Amino acid sequence: MKRLFSLLLICTLVGSLSACKSKEETFDFSSNQPDDLVSFAPSEEETNDSPSKEEKNPATQAPEKSPQTDGQPSKKPASSNHQAKPQAGYQALTCRASKDISWQKVRFRNDAEDITVELHLPADWEIKDGSAKHLRILRESQEIGILTTNAFAEPLETFEPSNLNADDNETYVYRAICRYREDGKDQFYHQFEINCDQEPTSLTAYLRINYAELDKAAAETVLNSIDAVSRAEVVTPYSKGNGAKKILILGNSFIHSSKITEQLNEMFSASGHSLNAEGVSVGYATVESYSEDKEICNAIRSGEYSHVFQCGFYSKYESLDALGIMREHCRAAGTNLVIFPAHNESETAPQLAAETYRDVAYLDWKGEINALIEGGINKWEFCIDDQHKHSTPLAGYVGAHMIYRSLFHQAPPLPTENSLIGTTPIKLFPDFLKKDGTEKVYFGTIYKIK
Repeated sequence: MKRLFSLLLICTLVGSLSACKSKEETFDFSSNQPDDLVSFAPSEEETNDSPSKEEKNPATQAPEKSPQTDGQPSKKPASSNHQAKPQAGYQALTCRASKDISWQKVRFRNDAEDITVELHLPADWEIKDGSAKHLRILRESQEIGILTTNAFAEPLETFEPSNLNADDNETYVYRAICRYREDGKDQFYHQFEINCDQEPTSLTAYLRINYAELDKAAAETVLNSIDAVSRAEVVTPYSKGNGAKKILILGNSFIHSSKITEQLNEMFSASGHSLNAEGVSVGYATVESYSEDKEICNAIRSGEYSHVFQCGFYSKYESLDALGIMREHCRAAGTNLVIFPAHNESETAPQLAAETYRDVAYLDWKGEINALIEGGINKWEFCIDDQHKHSTPLAGYVGAHMIYRSLFHQAPPLPTENSLIGTTPIKLFPDFLKKDGTEKVYFGTIYKIK
């Protein structure tokens, strides 16, 4: 087990104390813990009775006797008027610096509740299934924390308590540094109690992280990122929709160039689903232009579609207002509206819309293509080399796959040689084809506390 500790160096020439920081280490989150922490409180003898240089000259005085040294010269230094204040407990530990951390967005939920909790954790942390009702948190294969719905035991001491109330007043988080005595040894943790109350359901979860894994700034980043989101943000499965046999994809020339509608219908046909996808591809169309299209809006309000996948997010605030109009049309018919940005669209406009309308799902077609490119696939597999870098049919396959798995919570049938795209996806990204709607729906994995 790697151990984290700090030693106190005694400077005999200067006569003052200095603390020596330990190097950053990751230690196992288990019952075997580091050795007792050194107590740095100065003794009464050191603070009151030690002679000054004027009172004693070490060169002329006889060695001072001590009960511990049996006549040997004392190793205690002379006291100084400028003695540094010693650090105690968790303050003596060196933490991983926030400047060295990149972040990932993580979501988790308890299947018994209709609430998903979102927070930011360091990108190199892994989430693994643990025993009942908890998830293990690891870095470099070492367990450093736990996320659970079981309350922790009361700590012996708490330090630096703080709390967070989310803007919607539905999420309250209490955070503190906690000291426990485990197997006769002091251990310190960052502890978070997360309370989410969304009538008629609520969720309480507990997060514990080894103290040395986060400095103060990083712990505040975690605290301030915690929020509860409605599971309605995840695409509602087709089985829970309004029963209509059609879905609608609204976009511009990226819908046409990518052949997403045709490929989605191939998937429906191959799997035996009696659904039909309709795509509307109007050059330079936006959310605003569709919100003003009376024919399309009337068709939506009539209940013709189970789901509407909306592309065309280019202007933050105009898109926001327009999506509100589309949302009302969909709500009137029990139709599920889904934000579905194409590859050339704004980064911020669709995310602002998703944050504003929490009951509207977000399926990140643009982000999924980017993730595959970042994973090593050539950009030009997904983009046509033209003025607007239109999406290729392979990009359309990625989008169709996302829609299918979000509707049915399973991966679609594998493409064949007779498919519009052929077997190219199998050759280029076989792991992507294993994804299903229970795993990858919105901004990555939603972890489940069983």
